[in-house]
Amino acid sequence: LVDLYNAIKQRGGVTHLRLCDTWFRTIQVLPERTHPEVSMIASGGYLLTAYTVEPKPGSVHELLQSGLVSSAFWHELDAPDES
Repeated sequence: LVDLYNAIKQRGGVTHLRLCDTWFRTIQVLPERTHPEVSMIASGGYLLTAYTVEPKPGSVHELLQSGLVSSAFWHELDAPDES
């Protein structure tokens, strides 16, 4: 998952890229009292999340000049779909 995180970060075209560790804890619900159970599983897994973004038309040159995106990213977008 870390390799995927690094690949997405290097490719660009995303924002708010995050890799999070989650906890899994059950809640005990009884009449007149609710609380987390005493024991819990240390890890419930990992979440890799991001938002994909597209720049406004006409701003590609500005983004390339600023170094915020790489030219490899734009070549990937312009490549014909081979499926």
